[in-house]
Amino acid sequence: MLNIKTRHGFTLCVPENLSVMTTFVLSEQESWFEDEVDFISKLILPGESVIDIGANHGVYTIALAKKLAADGIGGRVLAFEPNASLHPYIQASLNLNDLNEFVVLFSLGLSRNEGSSVFHIPANSELASLIPVEGANQAFIDLTSLDIIVEKVLFADEKIGIIKMDAEGAEIDIIEGAVKFFQQHQPVVMFEVKHGATMNIGLADAFVSMGYDLYRYVKGLDVLLPYKSYNVLDGYQLNLFAIPPCRYRAFEKSGLLLKDLPSVAKNSFPIAIETVPGVSVNMKQSKKISSSLQNAIAYISVGQCLDYDKKTRYSHILAARNLLHELKLESGDEADEAIKYSALARVWWLLGERTAMVKELQHLMTFLGSITHDQLPIAISPHPAFDCQPVRTDIVQWLQCACYEAIERMSRYSSYFGAHNELLLSIYANPHHTLEMERRLALSWVMQGRTLQIHRNSALCSNDGSGQHLNPHLWIMIANGILYGSVRPLCFGTGKA
Repeated sequence: MLNIKTRHGFTLCVPENLSVMTTFVLSEQESWFEDEVDFISKLILPGESVIDIGANHGVYTIALAKKLAADGIGGRVLAFEPNASLHPYIQASLNLNDLNEFVVLFSLGLSRNEGSSVFHIPANSELASLIPVEGANQAFIDLTSLDIIVEKVLFADEKIGIIKMDAEGAEIDIIEGAVKFFQQHQPVVMFEVKHGATMNIGLADAFVSMGYDLYRYVKGLDVLLPYKSYNVLDGYQLNLFAIPPCRYRAFEKSGLLLKDLPSVAKNSFPIAIETVPGVSVNMKQSKKISSSLQNAIAYISVGQCLDYDKKTRYSHILAARNLLHELKLESGDEADEAIKYSALARVWWLLGERTAMVKELQHLMTFLGSITHDQLPIAISPHPAFDCQPVRTDIVQWLQCACYEAIERMSRYSSYFGAHNELLLSIYANPHHTLEMERRLALSWVMQGRTLQIHRNSALCSNDGSGQHLNPHLWIMIANGILYGSVRPLCFGTGKA
């Protein structure tokens, strides 16, 4: 059993096997790839309990329980995971994080009725399902319904405020077995809207027919924004939130939800460009950027500033988007074009539009290589994960690395699902790269069946105090051939990250 520290503020116990998705992703990113993990617990109201349907290795269970423990406001997590082989890992995580008293773990599946069923467990346990899965092992499990849970499990005065629902296609059956439950509790539901490559539109429509409104979480603003069925959902969006009307006021008051979207801001505030998060200034270049670009950056600055309320921030991000879209630059001024498209990519990140962000970055990379250091007055990191990386050589190389890393982060959930080797190697060759990219490259080779050698003096095997790398012990295990098999001289990692 492997203990992995996460950026969510807890340690998770997982199988000592990098072919397991959860082990791989947490080793690679030191966090789960769903942005909602750090947000969902903010929706818990005092005294409420939570249900986690499809707990798997317990990422959401532990995150929710940690919030209940920290707030000391009552409530518990009822975690349902039919795959009993995962329970020792969840239990170990509860013990390690001192959360036992806040979680009740069930080996039951949820459906429309009480009974039993065949449960299909593939090699990747995260995809276990009541629906047949090709090549999966089978196990018989007991089933229950949420209506029965109300009668047999909940305390008389217990209120369920949130449900996280990840049942790999069985969600409609669960809703049909929860008529009384939803009438009585009216919980917020976070559900998987994308099952594999299929959009679960029927499930979204089911919640709408129950009087719920749908929202998507936008990490750049840390807020829920309305989603309507006629909107085109970003192709990378995995989850949606179904919110009952009785919750709007509390969530809006807390700045967690925008029900009525504001209009586009008309004016920006004066700023010092060098103080804007994500902006690096070329001190050896005196060229001034256009007033339109300065205004766009000012809008972005307000959009990122936590001193303003969410409506103000959102309206300024929209203003930046519109201004940059309409901005026509002089032909051949590739430096200003680089500033424009990197700023626009940052805007798309703030708005939670990954597909649009990747498109802007791919366009930017077609001409960025032709710009020289003395042509670029400033550079804007498209993704905040790169904001703290210092300029080590020249600012163009810094921006290239920032863009490449943003493409890697935003165009795939993890290299577990397939890696772009050329892109990762280009990032690794750039002296500005982050340690996460070293982890991604190394683990992508593991997934491809390659063997690798990690130098014991690599930055991956040490903690330099930068906060970029939480689990050097894991990489020492890899370097020693403990976690990942035999090695041969394919050198990786020299401590230069």
